[in-house]
Amino acid sequence: MKSALCRATAAFSLFCAFFLGGCASSPSSRFYSLSPSSVCVEKTALQSAPSVAVVWVTIPELVNRPQLVARLDEFRVDIMETRRWAEPLKEVLPRVIAEDVSCVLGLEGIASYPQPSADSADLRIFVDIQRFDLEKSRVSLDAFWLIRDADNRLIDSGRSRLHESSKGSGYEGAAEAFSSAIYLVSRDIAERLKKELNK
Repeated sequence: MKSALCRATAAFSLFCAFFLGGCASSPSSRFYSLSPSSVCVEKTALQSAPSVAVVWVTIPELVNRPQLVARLDEFRVDIMETRRWAEPLKEVLPRVIAEDVSCVLGLEGIASYPQPSADSADLRIFVDIQRFDLEKSRVSLDAFWLIRDADNRLIDSGRSRLHESSKGSGYEGAAEAFSSAIYLVSRDIAERLKKELNK
C-alpha cells in the first residue's frame, strides 16, 4: 500500500514538473502601439474657428483583432498570436488621426470619437481604411476620407494610398511604419481642412 502511494506521489510530481515546464516554455506575448507624430506646428487653441472632430474610422475585419496580421502573399496571411496591439485599432486610430491632424494644423481641441464633442463638431472627418497590411519590411495603407459639415453636407473627399518601409527592426519597426503612414493620411486631410478653416 505504501509502495503504491509512493508511486502515485512520484507520478503526480512528474506530471506537475512536465506541466509547469510546458507553461514556462510557452512564448510570452509582446504588445505594440500606434503613436501620433511628435513633429508639430506650434499649437493654438480653437477659438472662433470651426470645431473639428474625427467621427469614425473603419478598418478591414481581417485586421480588426488584437493580433498583428502579416500578409504572406495574395491569398495567405499570418495571424501572430504573440504579437499584439496594446489597444483595439478601432479605438486608437481615431485618436491618433485627430492628434496628427491637430499637429499639422497647429490647432488644439480636435476631438475624436467617443468624445461627446465629436458629435457636435462643425467639421467632421470620416475615414474608411480599406487596406492596413504588413508585408515583410513595409506596410501598406489605403484610405478613403470625407469631410462633412454639421448638416452632413460633403465638403471634400479624397483617397490616400501609401507604402511605408519599416525604419526599425522587427515589429517595433512595423508599428512605427504604420504610425508614419497614418500621419501621412492625416496630413492629406489636414491640408484640405486648412483651406476650409481659412475661408
